[in-house]
Amino acid sequence: MNVLFLGAPGSGKGTQAKKIEAEFTIPQISTGDLLRAETASGSDIGEELKIIMSSGKFVSDDIVLKLVSKKSRLMIVRMVLFLMVSQEIYLRPLVSICY
Repeated sequence: MNVLFLGAPGSGKGTQAKKIEAEFTIPQISTGDLLRAETASGSDIGEELKIIMSSGKFVSDDIVLKLVSKKSRLMIVRMVLFLMVSQEIYLRPLVSICY
């Protein structure tokens, strides 16, 4: 099962995702959490993200999808709850990750 939450910031995506994660033991991937973790890691990508995010720009789909793909490969499960928080994520590239 794949569940995708899309919505504006503050619309309750994270709240609902945490409830579903707890109830059904479905791991959650949050792009916001991935971006913050990568920035805190001090990696080359993290430093690039710090510049992009501090200037108020959107992080490119390519970078976000690479982080999601990397995280999902680390998870050896079939059920993943994707919590996408970027307004620039489009469904077509995401479908290739989900299936």
